[in-house]
Amino acid sequence: MKKIYLCVFVIILIILIILAVAYTNKNQINEEDKFEIVTSFYPLYIMTLNITDGIENVSVSNMTNNNVGCLHNYTLQTSDLKTLSKADLFIMNGLGIEMFTDKIEEEYPNLEIIDTSTVQLDLIKDSEGLNGHVWNDVDNYIEQVEAILNSLCAENPENTEKYTANAENYMQKLHLLKQNSYIAKEGTTVVSCNESLAYLLNDVGLDFIEVYTDHEQSALSSENLSKVIDEVKEKNIKAIFIEKNDDRKTAEIIANETGVQIYELDANLSGELNKDAFINSMTNNYNILKDCLE
Repeated sequence: MKKIYLCVFVIILIILIILAVAYTNKNQINEEDKFEIVTSFYPLYIMTLNITDGIENVSVSNMTNNNVGCLHNYTLQTSDLKTLSKADLFIMNGLGIEMFTDKIEEEYPNLEIIDTSTVQLDLIKDSEGLNGHVWNDVDNYIEQVEAILNSLCAENPENTEKYTANAENYMQKLHLLKQNSYIAKEGTTVVSCNESLAYLLNDVGLDFIEVYTDHEQSALSSENLSKVIDEVKEKNIKAIFIEKNDDRKTAEIIANETGVQIYELDANLSGELNKDAFINSMTNNYNILKDCLE
């Protein structure tokens, strides 16, 4: 009787091992079959999440940490290159935001790279040249979504129908966001202490004094700061805007000298990992603008 029990136990054990191996192999095959997309940083990741929503044979990863912020002067990490090693497609913003693309092209010469800034965008030039933070203008954001959609359909045509349906649904929400955006009274002037806010402020019709520090510094020189303070005093400035993650030092000096209040806006450089993050963030920005300017 003991021998029978032992034989039954061995048979059951063998069956379980076979099932486990089969399940593991199936998962490995499924992973290998997936179309791997990697985005450069947070705003591109949110766009791509919406377009690929619910598509099981597509994987989306964000190369940089979602809280990294803007990629000026960012140095590629070993972990970033490892993330890219299995990628079928790399999606980037362009316009100088990602300064490390030469390194990526050198490491992975066969990787397909999509630059979302090559479409028709409404660009802003500032004292540093072209401002690359284009996604904070909703119309530009929609153009970038369309650029990603077209690239995905070209590179992974088997999912064209699903990509298109997801993108159309997302763009409907974005168009509604645009319709409900805040519009400033003509001639309203504010202070902007972060270049990443320029597209947002311009999009709602605000004039603004640029108070941008060098990326290596956190404050203006005393001479330049004095000029800004004099200009703020001369004009009917309504508010000083900083990005939510900014060092407040420069803004507080201006506020203390002029009596103008500081407000925080979100430039969508980092945030929650959900599909509606951009829409929620921009809606909150519009509410802040409306409350402080009216």
